[in-house]
Order: sequence, then structure tokens, then C-alpha cells
Amino acid sequence: MSIGLLADGLLIVLLGAALVSVYRLNRRMAELREGRAAFEKLTADLAAQTKAATEGLAAFRANAEGLGKQLDGGAERGRQVIAEVQRVSDDLRLLIGRADASSTRLEEAVAAARRSEALLGAMENRPVDRGASDPGQPARVAEAEVSPEAKAFLSSLSGMR
Repeated sequence: MSIGLLADGLLIVLLGAALVSVYRLNRRMAELREGRAAFEKLTADLAAQTKAATEGLAAFRANAEGLGKQLDGGAERGRQVIAEVQRVSDDLRLLIGRADASSTRLEEAVAAARRSEALLGAMENRPVDRGASDPGQPARVAEAEVSPEAKAFLSSLSGMR
């Protein structure tokens, strides 16, 4: 009987050890189930966040395309305005050049007319102002002979240059 008793004792010890192992295994499986639930929740949250990011990215892309089109339209309008300003600038340069040439010709004509008037006045024996009685100075037409309107016109013409 001692072998049977020994075998029974050994079997009890082994069954006790198996019971402890099964208890630990059950506890770890419960932890795994809890971890699995948390993992599934995290996976679901990740899927929702990924979906939201994808939708946000699509909205961002659509907004960026719309803004890009607006920017292209604004840039094109800016190019058109710059081209128009360049044309107007070229026209203004041409007009300024022509006005400058015309004013030069007008000044020359006025100066020639003054010289001619002075010569005609001297030839017609009109009263002439000799200045400071310097014989080397050319004769000038007396100031009283030129009307105030003509003086104003001539002074404005000389001031243009």
C-alpha cells in the first residue's frame, strides 16, 4: 500500500500543481480578453481617425484646388493690368516726347517772332528802348508796345521749358 499511497500523494501534488497552473492560465486569458477589448477599441478609434483624416484631406485638396484656380485667375488679371499699364506708359512716353518736341519748336518760333518783331520795330522807327544806353546791346521793343495778354502768354511759354 505504500506505493499506492505514494502514487496517490504524488497524483494529489500533481493535480494541485495543475490546478494552480490552470488558475494562472485562466487569469492571464481574462487579462488577454480585457486587452483584446481595449485593442479592438483602439483599432476602431484608429479606423475612425483615419476616416476623418481622409475626409479632411479630401476637403483640404478641394479647397486648395479652388484657391489655386482663384489665384490663377487673379494672376491672369494682374498680367492683363500690367500689359495695359505698359501700353499706356508707352503711349505717355510717346506723347511726352511729342510734347517736348512741340514745345521746343514753339519756343524757337516765339524766339524767332520776337527777333522779327524787334527788327520790324527798329525798321519802322518805332520807339525803341536802348537799355542802359550801351551801343553794343541790341535794341528792344519798348515795353508799352506789347499788350499785357501777350506778355502773360509769352511768360507762360518761357516758363514751360
